[in-house]
Amino acid sequence: MIKWGKYSPVFVALVAVLVLGAVALSGIGNPRDLDKERRAADPVNLKAAINAARPAALDPFEVEKAQMEADLTAREAAESAAMDQAKGEEPVRPTRPSRESDRNRMAGPNTILRPAVNYEPRTIFLQEDFETEIFPPTGWDSINTDPGYGWFLGTYSGGGTQCALVTWHAAGYQQDEWLITPMMDVSGAGSLLRLEFDMLKGYDYPHDFKVYVSFDGTAFTEIWDSYDVAYPTFTWYGVTVDLSAYAGGAPIWLGFQYYGMDADLFGLDNVVVTDDAPPAGRCCYGEPTAPNCQDVTEVECTALGGNWSAGLNCTDNPCPVAGPNDNCAEVTPMTLPYTFMGNNEAATFDDYCQYFGDYPNVWIAFTITECSDITISYCNTASGWLNGWLNLVTDCACPEGSLISGATYDFGCPNGNANIYFSHLAAGTYYYPIMLDPTNGAIGDYVVDVTAEACPPVTPGDNCEDPFVVALSSADLPYTVAGQYTCGRINDYDATVCMGYYDGGEDLIVRVDVADAMFVNITLDPKGTTWSGMGISQDCTFATCLGFVGTGGGTAKTIYNVQLDPGSYYIMVDTWPTPDCIPELDIIFEEAPPPNPGDNCANPVKVDIPVLPFVDTNTTCGRINDYANTCLGSYDGGEDIIYEITALADVTVNIAMDPQGTTYTGFALAGDCAFTTCIGFVTGSATTVKRLTCVNLTAGSTYYLIVDTWPSPNCIPSFILTITDTTCAAIENDLCEDATEVGEVTDLPFSTVGTSHDGPTGCMTSPNIWFAYKPSAAGLATISLCGSEYDTRLGVYTGTCGALTQIGCDDDACDPGLQSVLYDIPVDPAMTYYVEVGGYSTNVGNGILNITLAPPCEFTCTGGTPEGEDCIEDYADDVTNGGCNMDVPVFGSIGPNEKICGTFSTYTPDGSAQYRDTDWYILSLDDWYSVTLSIETNFDAVFGWIEQITPGIASCDNITGYIAPYLAVGDCEPSALEPLTLAPGDYLIFVSGQTYTGFPCSMGPWEYALTATSVPAEPTPCAASGGCDEYISQVQIGTIDNSSDCTEYGDYTAISTDVEVGGSYPITVTNGSGYSSDQCGVWIDWNDDVVFDASEMVTLDVSTGVGPYTGTVVVPEGAVEGGVTMRVRIMYTGTLAPCGTTSYGEVEDYTLNVGGAAPTFMVAPDPILVLEKFALNPTWGDVYIGDGALPDGAAAAMENITVALGGCLVTVGVTQVIPGGVGEIPGDVMDVKFSLKEYVLCEEARQGGLIWDDIDSFFDVFYEIDGVPGTLNLQVVVRGHRSGDLNLDGNVNVTDLTMFVSYLFRGGDAPLEPAVANVDASPNQTPNVADLTYMIGYMFRGGPMLKHQ
Repeated sequence: MIKWGKYSPVFVALVAVLVLGAVALSGIGNPRDLDKERRAADPVNLKAAINAARPAALDPFEVEKAQMEADLTAREAAESAAMDQAKGEEPVRPTRPSRESDRNRMAGPNTILRPAVNYEPRTIFLQEDFETEIFPPTGWDSINTDPGYGWFLGTYSGGGTQCALVTWHAAGYQQDEWLITPMMDVSGAGSLLRLEFDMLKGYDYPHDFKVYVSFDGTAFTEIWDSYDVAYPTFTWYGVTVDLSAYAGGAPIWLGFQYYGMDADLFGLDNVVVTDDAPPAGRCCYGEPTAPNCQDVTEVECTALGGNWSAGLNCTDNPCPVAGPNDNCAEVTPMTLPYTFMGNNEAATFDDYCQYFGDYPNVWIAFTITECSDITISYCNTASGWLNGWLNLVTDCACPEGSLISGATYDFGCPNGNANIYFSHLAAGTYYYPIMLDPTNGAIGDYVVDVTAEACPPVTPGDNCEDPFVVALSSADLPYTVAGQYTCGRINDYDATVCMGYYDGGEDLIVRVDVADAMFVNITLDPKGTTWSGMGISQDCTFATCLGFVGTGGGTAKTIYNVQLDPGSYYIMVDTWPTPDCIPELDIIFEEAPPPNPGDNCANPVKVDIPVLPFVDTNTTCGRINDYANTCLGSYDGGEDIIYEITALADVTVNIAMDPQGTTYTGFALAGDCAFTTCIGFVTGSATTVKRLTCVNLTAGSTYYLIVDTWPSPNCIPSFILTITDTTCAAIENDLCEDATEVGEVTDLPFSTVGTSHDGPTGCMTSPNIWFAYKPSAAGLATISLCGSEYDTRLGVYTGTCGALTQIGCDDDACDPGLQSVLYDIPVDPAMTYYVEVGGYSTNVGNGILNITLAPPCEFTCTGGTPEGEDCIEDYADDVTNGGCNMDVPVFGSIGPNEKICGTFSTYTPDGSAQYRDTDWYILSLDDWYSVTLSIETNFDAVFGWIEQITPGIASCDNITGYIAPYLAVGDCEPSALEPLTLAPGDYLIFVSGQTYTGFPCSMGPWEYALTATSVPAEPTPCAASGGCDEYISQVQIGTIDNSSDCTEYGDYTAISTDVEVGGSYPITVTNGSGYSSDQCGVWIDWNDDVVFDASEMVTLDVSTGVGPYTGTVVVPEGAVEGGVTMRVRIMYTGTLAPCGTTSYGEVEDYTLNVGGAAPTFMVAPDPILVLEKFALNPTWGDVYIGDGALPDGAAAAMENITVALGGCLVTVGVTQVIPGGVGEIPGDVMDVKFSLKEYVLCEEARQGGLIWDDIDSFFDVFYEIDGVPGTLNLQVVVRGHRSGDLNLDGNVNVTDLTMFVSYLFRGGDAPLEPAVANVDASPNQTPNVADLTYMIGYMFRGGPMLKHQ
């Protein structure tokens, strides 16, 4: 990979022979965004239950609601982005700034700073590289306090293909994630006992990583903290921790803790505990111009303050000596043109320069005497010099303002190296650093040619010193500045304030000399150029503007209502970094019509109160969007109207706004016209009337009211604003202690308008009111706000005000709507239940309360085996059958066809945290059975199978942390799961309630009857499926080449391929919608016992990430002849297992016929990548032809061989006979080499244009044997372009998105095939921000698939 780094975040990548642009990850947000944030909706997550201090709810209604909220959030974000795009507005930029130190660093590749060490086996106490498919690794444990964001198995270019990762979670979510090693017996360890590991961090956002030691696996003591280490970002960093204090002592455990909030990606890999003597290497230390050299260990070298190099020694590899140009201040500037030659191996870090401190550098310098365009060329440096800087400085001390950015580049050198271009450098001296980066080939001798060319002459409009001048009087209106342009001018001004992102291209400066006062509209017509803008200012700094307009559309755009008094003004016309310039433009000045009442704060609709009622029918359409960043939030994005309300006396009013059918509207009342803080506001997507009630207005005060919308629909064609007089008494139940006593009620009206919040904050923080519910009898209460007029929230508590215990909380369970309901709450007539009524976020409004009471469920379990557990009371704990939730797991047992009579309760073991009784059972089977789990209860329960990694092994180390399948059931509702066909073994069953509160023993007994009905069954493969999103889009092995959409589970056992014992068969699995935390597994039931054993899992070369996933299937000795099942699974992060259901991903089954015939020909590569057409140097494919492919079986005798696609001939290179077979082709094999580039070009010609996705490509091989002609009709797959694959590497991922951002906004190279960037398949073939927005939606927001023409 090649990267040219500079201080501003622009990098370039070279993939194969392709030169493509990319943007540092800071340009599009954090790398953490590459992994989507998900909530596990189904099956239910039990992993948090291992950490008993943090029980996790298994309420299916909460799970469903969480998923709904996530879907709504994604939908709203997508709608908002679509609205912005429809209006031609720029998409929202990341608001979190990148730190300067981060922006100057490379984003990859990542290298281990400490080389791998080969250890003596006897000295290893622990070694873990996370290369297995089991996580946590066998014997390890993990504690996850932020569900879904703990440690997981992933990839990040580490020492191997996999590592342990923690991904970022947003502000407000505390991550305290642990990995704990197995116990280590160090009683025989020597004094060199130490821990070594590699760690990786993302950006420098606040986090901590610590190492702990324990002597019992429970109590841990800190022994190392990353806070004391200055280690780089996005780079694997080797750490050594001294453990000698524990050598010869008691067994130890080690704990790795990641702790952060709104932090970033973190990784752990290559964990080793050893007492082996560390290796020696070359250590260079002391004065760089005369360095000392010793062969010592890395630790010893660090103590000397030196640089340690593994595998080198002082005798054979003396320390390099720094040259005279190691220090910028000692460099002699040269006159151009000049060729700089030297060597950078002894370069040192330049701590004195704030811009280039990330890498060691040597320096060159040059002086120019006039404005010049500069070229810095690496063409004469040996090929492979793959990193460097895109910046200059004018002062070696690197003060603020000395950095020169804005370079462009190309890879026009014959050897693939780069040329760098700086435009319009003023006369002066410039200093350029040559980076030392051995990882990327930037080391050794360099030859850098620097040349200068005089700047082209300045034309009027180029800059503030030479503007295009317009003399303007009101008599001239309308007036047009016609035929102007920005192309060919340079980007003089890219740090303005009022132009925002629209100052990134070449700019035009117009000075307007105004003779007399005028009120004008100023229009920019960019003649079709998109992402253009214009600002007008009283000076040429454009720090503040009298007006600005900028949109993504290519149509005319106007600055409205500009007051120009006599004097001079400056207009700047510019663009985003892409498209960079405007070929032709007009600027039109027109007299502006006088403003209408309500257009803005200067001309509002005036209302005097108490002249009431006030009724006004009006519109916001035709007015402009004057006011944003108000208390209305997203509802201030459309055209707005302003009312000025003057209170002539103290009065209390109700204000109502009827949007007359328009959606997404709102209004706000404030004490000033900035609307940054408001007295009250109301918004909503519905077309219903919006109300503020009981608003107190003070005599002599002036108030302002704004009516507005979301960016779409942009305006309200007609609305009715009504202000009426009212008398509002104090809200009697605003406080908990003033709660209104109620029993069962029907449609009891209420209002939360004018209230404040009090009480707990766990359920809501909105304004609220309180009811004290006293049940009329024992039973199950349903408390509902369904039918209310606003987005509600509902909480129910026991206890007393000030010491309340929550027993239920709901947001949007009413169907349909955004209102709240809690079902089946067990109530006791001797108790009082506090009902809190509020709203989502800060929503308030009018509503109705309903409380109904159903008789309790009457159920008693009889005739079964007693569970053997007494009801768990407060200040007790589960000691009977808590399973994997216990420190020492204990399970109950249930046999085939046995019924268990069990109990349930909720309790607090310590007086604070709420727990529920969880019952775990082992079902032992001695043969194949079809098992149906059924249950009946008198409480809301959840029950099901604990998903096992390897089916049939009942161990806490063998569970995925999920119940799957499971059912959430109501009381007195006999329920059963679908039957499962199970092999002989031990299986785990889970039973518990759906909530953690509300079921004390005193209100019981709470009982259940669990039955495992078991019927003998024929063996069958275990069930498995996924929930899609990522999915298996293609499976290729042998003659199997199956492409499909997601079906959760795909039974493709009718599709087969022949294999032979001992044969090797490449397999490729393609992910149709990949994410960086995805993983793939393949299992083959070689012994045909319908059980996928761990030994039958295929070890893939690439098994994680976005895919494709590749490997080789080797048919083992002893494989059963005939058809055997191959199972393929793609899933999101978690433990790969061949059985069970996952929330994301897909499973497919195929058939392999063991003992099939050997192949007769083979093409390599297969598939052929379309990017081969860009090869600068010939690359060759191979057609391997065996005797079996020919009628006379004489492949070795083939002569005069040609390859053709229809009438298009492909150049054939060397033809040779390979004796002994190739792959699965036996005997002598003819190898025909052919040009891959020509093959792709021929296929494109045959297809009539670009090749998209994978196609079957048929070709002919013509030959002669003893003068007799023959023809073979063969086939290969050509992997075509994928929409969104800008860098043409066959994948669509963040690298392509990075390149897209660079191209659009930072002057990066255009895609070599622009059509791949037209991801929305719009008629406009030119890649634009609409495509970028569409691509971001697909990758991170669950948007539609990328398309192509």
